[in-house]
Amino acid sequence: MNPIENGPVARREVLRTRFDRSLLPLVLALGLVAGTVACGAPEAPARPSVPIAPANAATLIEWPPVPIAVSWVGELAFQPGGALLGVADENGGFQLIDPYTGEGAGGGGGLRGLGFSPDGSLAATAGFRSVSLWSTTDEGGGRASEYRGHQDWANDVAFSPDGAWVASVGGGHLEKYDRHIWDSATRDKRWSTTSKHALRTVAWSPDGSLLVDGDTSGAIHLWNVSGETPTAAEPPTIDAHDTVLTDLAFHPDGLLLASSSGNGDVALWSMPSGEQAALFSDPDAQWAEDLTWSPDGALLAVADRDGSIRVWDPNAPDAPLATIALGGGDVRATGGGVLRATAVEWAPDGTWIAAGSSDGATRMVALPQE
Repeated sequence: MNPIENGPVARREVLRTRFDRSLLPLVLALGLVAGTVACGAPEAPARPSVPIAPANAATLIEWPPVPIAVSWVGELAFQPGGALLGVADENGGFQLIDPYTGEGAGGGGGLRGLGFSPDGSLAATAGFRSVSLWSTTDEGGGRASEYRGHQDWANDVAFSPDGAWVASVGGGHLEKYDRHIWDSATRDKRWSTTSKHALRTVAWSPDGSLLVDGDTSGAIHLWNVSGETPTAAEPPTIDAHDTVLTDLAFHPDGLLLASSSGNGDVALWSMPSGEQAALFSDPDAQWAEDLTWSPDGALLAVADRDGSIRVWDPNAPDAPLATIALGGGDVRATGGGVLRATAVEWAPDGTWIAAGSSDGATRMVALPQE
C-alpha cells in the first residue's frame, strides 16, 4: 500500500493535470538549455520566444552563455516571481542572472548557501563565518550588509516566511557547529545554539512556526519557533538517514518535509509528527546533493552526483518518473571525474527546472505546458 495514498499529496492529484506526464521524460531528455549568470528588475520576465507546449516539446532552446569563472555550482534559488535566478558557487562567486537570457552580475567570497527574502529585494549567501545580504534592486547587485555570528563556515541560510528573520547553520574544518536566528533588518542575533555535528541545511515551514535543520549524522532537528525563541533546548529529532543529510525542503502546504542523503536516498516525513511517509531509492543514485518541490507540490526534483536530475512522483516511490543526464550521458573532464548535478531549483511558474553542475554551468530544463 502506498504510505501516502490518502495523504496530502494524493489529495492534489488534480494538480498534476497541468503537465502532460507522458511527455515529461522526452522533454527532460531534450529540453536542456545552457545558461549561466545577472541582475534585472524584479518584475517577471517575458516568456521565451519559442513556447514550450506538447506540439514542440522536443525543441532544444538555447541562449548564448555568459562566460564566468565558476568551478562548481553550489546552490540555486529563484527570486520570488522568477525574474532572477541566484547562483552561488563554491569557488567564491555569487551571481544574479536573468534565467531567460543568461545575462548577469554578482560578487565573490566562497559561498555555500543561498536564499531570497519573500519580497525578493534581498539575497542571502552563506560563507566563511558570515552571511551576506545582497540587494537585488541596486544596479550590479551590491552587498547590502553582513551577519558575522558564526564561528566556522555557514553552510546554509533561509529567510522566515514573513522576511523578518534569517536562519543560518554551519560547521566545517574548525569543528565549530552552530545554528543562528537573526534580524534581517538590523542583523541583531535573536537566538543561537551549538550542535554535536556539522549542520548542512536549514528550512522554515510555510507558516513560520517550525524551523528544521539537518546534520552530517543524518538527523533532522525540529525547532518550535512560534514564540520569541525556540522552546526546547533539545528539540525533537528524526533519525532520518544513516549517512550525511544533504538537503531539506518543505512541501508547499507544510504537511510534508523532504530530505536527501549521501547514499542517494530521498525520504518524506509527515509534519509535525516526524513519521516517515515515503522513501525514494534508485540503485543508480550516488549522492543526492539538492532537492526542490514543484510549486504545486505534485513533483519532486533531485540533483545527484551521478550527473542526473531525477523527477519523482510522491505517490509513486518505486521508481523516478523521469531521469535526465545533464551531460547527455557523456563523461566530462571535471576535476578528472564525471559531470555531477550539484543543485536544482524549480521555477516559480512550474514550467522550468534550473540545474547546476560541477562544470560551473547552469542549465534550464523545460517542462511541457497544457
